[in-house]
Amino acid sequence: MKRAILAAVIMAWGFLCGGALAAGKDSAPDSARRKAEKGVSGKIWANGDDAFVLYLNDRKVAAGDYTDDPAPKQVTLRPGDLLIARVTSQDEVRGFACLFQASGGKVEFSTHTGDWYEFQPGSVIQWWRIADFSKLKRTRATTTDHQDVRGNIERLAETGCQETLWGDPGRSTVFLIKKVVIEDLME
Repeated sequence: MKRAILAAVIMAWGFLCGGALAAGKDSAPDSARRKAEKGVSGKIWANGDDAFVLYLNDRKVAAGDYTDDPAPKQVTLRPGDLLIARVTSQDEVRGFACLFQASGGKVEFSTHTGDWYEFQPGSVIQWWRIADFSKLKRTRATTTDHQDVRGNIERLAETGCQETLWGDPGRSTVFLIKKVVIEDLME
């Protein structure tokens, strides 16, 4: 009798968990988390007015002048990776936008003041070298009115790019950074 009750409880628990426990499989959130931890491959678009350089950790992945047709670059992102940009503008029309879209299109994120920051690098020569993100003095990035920067990415990627960013409006060159978190990469 006790075994029958125990078996019924185990079967009910397995049913409530979508059969994952009873089948000996991971639950969907755990599986998505492990997949994201291994890294997610996809395309990254970036655009800046007047000019920009974008690094993924210590590797330059994109650079150029403002363009109507920013070319996507193939990358693999992992939690903890840093996207670091230097953007320069010589006039009042300025901005930077970036969009990541995973292969298959199920995962994406873009520039947003909630998780992109302006910072002052320790070295102007190797501005992209960040020893410890947690100790980096940074302030939230700001938005700009230059919507063509993100609009050109949206048109090519066929999806939305949240915001066009800048830092201190008084600066003609800004340094922007985003730390990729696991939630950015989960389906």
